[in-house]
Amino acid sequence: MRKLSALIVTFCLTGLLMLGLSVRAYGQEGGDKKPDAATEKKAYDTLQACIAEKDFNKKLDMARTALGLYPNSQYVIYFKGQINEARNNLFDQARKEGRPADAFRIGGEVLSEDPENLNYLLTLADYSVVLAKGKEKDFSYADKGTEYAKKAIDLINNNKRPAGVEEAKWNQSKPILLGKLHQDMGFFLLKANKDDDALKEFGEASKFNCTDPFTYYFTALIYKNKYEGLSNDYRQMPDDKKTSDEGKALLEKINPVIDLIVESYGKMWAVSEGKNAYDGLRNALKQDFEEFYKYRHEGKLDGLDTFISGLKSSCTQN
Repeated sequence: MRKLSALIVTFCLTGLLMLGLSVRAYGQEGGDKKPDAATEKKAYDTLQACIAEKDFNKKLDMARTALGLYPNSQYVIYFKGQINEARNNLFDQARKEGRPADAFRIGGEVLSEDPENLNYLLTLADYSVVLAKGKEKDFSYADKGTEYAKKAIDLINNNKRPAGVEEAKWNQSKPILLGKLHQDMGFFLLKANKDDDALKEFGEASKFNCTDPFTYYFTALIYKNKYEGLSNDYRQMPDDKKTSDEGKALLEKINPVIDLIVESYGKMWAVSEGKNAYDGLRNALKQDFEEFYKYRHEGKLDGLDTFISGLKSSCTQN
């Protein structure tokens, strides 16, 4: 997960600060009438004061006011750059200081003006997951995060890349990022009890990046939910019904689900082997994995290592 977080920081947060001269966010220049020299001198002086201002809230107000006062100045593009710089820094500060409402407000303002700003879309989508998985388990931004993730996926699939990212580096990392976006959407769907939709997202995530153990862990959770439901129905049956055709039919539904749990755990084990960052996850799930495996193999663990090794070949990404 640290690798993915670092990827987001590299492609998004640092990229934000490279958008200082973005003109698109504020539309076209004013009319064709050029200001006189005295007005341009005032605009220039205002720009210098804006550049020198260290308080980003004040810088933002100054630059916005200047745009209203000098809409036809040759310095308009630089005022817009100051607005972007101030807003990017305020956004970054809000995230670092744990003020998600401010971060999403600022990000929303940017995206209302520039809906295809991939840097902000990716950063906000990632931030929504960070909040949900954090200490406070804040899922209040799950819908926004999902919205932004979907938009980012559409843009990426249409050959858009974040500002400030070299094409070669982007092409190398794009599959990992797409996998993360699909996994994040699946995570929110899982928490919303939309298991079938979540499975589709996890399936997409594994297509783009088959090396992330958490994709298979979340997939196993979904199949465990299905297993618990079926198993509970079976346990509530009278003993005489358990051996009847009805009971046997229910068992025939349970066993394939157990096989899917075992397969998901096996893939998680295969891609996490030798990666110390996942030792805690493996240790926590080892008993569960082995119990499901034994249930389908006459109470024995024979062949488990071979089973896991066979799954390694299904993922050839590095």
